[in-house]
Amino acid sequence: MGKQSHRNEKGRGVAKLAAASLEPYSKGTNMKDDSKLTVNIPLISIVNDEPTTTSLAIAEGTEVQHKNVMELTRKYLEDLQLFGTLAFETRKSGGRPTEYAILNEPQSTLLITYLKNTEIVRKFKMSLVKAFFEAREQLRHRFDPAQMSRSEILRIALDAEEEKQKLAAQIELDKPKVQFAERHARADGWFCLRDAAKQAGLPPKRFNLLLHEHGYIYRSPSAGVWLPYSSATQKGLLDVKSTTIARPDGTEKVTQQCMVTAKGLQYFQNKFATEEAPV
Repeated sequence: MGKQSHRNEKGRGVAKLAAASLEPYSKGTNMKDDSKLTVNIPLISIVNDEPTTTSLAIAEGTEVQHKNVMELTRKYLEDLQLFGTLAFETRKSGGRPTEYAILNEPQSTLLITYLKNTEIVRKFKMSLVKAFFEAREQLRHRFDPAQMSRSEILRIALDAEEEKQKLAAQIELDKPKVQFAERHARADGWFCLRDAAKQAGLPPKRFNLLLHEHGYIYRSPSAGVWLPYSSATQKGLLDVKSTTIARPDGTEKVTQQCMVTAKGLQYFQNKFATEEAPV
């Protein structure tokens, strides 16, 4: 697995819930036989003290191809992000890396409503609802001081202090990037994709591909250039620079160029900080 990860499972202590392992449903089977069909993909994981599931788990549980689940995720990305930031990670298991989405409870519930309501999907919904309920109960007891030992309370305090120190170190590390963005924001505020890629420490093609894969830009079918989605411009991350060129025959030609704002530069630097340039 490459270094690409929007959430570092080891650093952030992602806890897998063994009791909530995924049980996909095969056509023609009943719920009594489903226990024989467990797989190694966890249905629920705790990420930053929040129960989450993945598009991989949803695909397994509903017997829908994962690429189709990801297509729905991309299609309704703006809907899903009404319930929180949608994270993506890459998983490699012996073959081509697979990108998947990490969804919280309302996001996963909404995504499943976009699937055809077959018997398999219906049973998976029940399994998912039950798993989220059990995860919340575990979290509630886990952070109940009345049920915690002194050593557990001390460990939580030490972990909090460690996270505080890491955050302070990261803020100090990001100072040059923030200062750079502020200086250029006062100058013109926009960067072309090539310059933004350079500041992010990535090859331009890799930077453009990441923006495209994460739903920020698309290639114009008519002009053949990268342009931002409206959601990215509304968030102030990207914009379009229009230039009028006078032709020798007296006519004019208008060209468009995707530009990264100062806010977008800082955002993408942080978002793609763990990306590696391909060897």
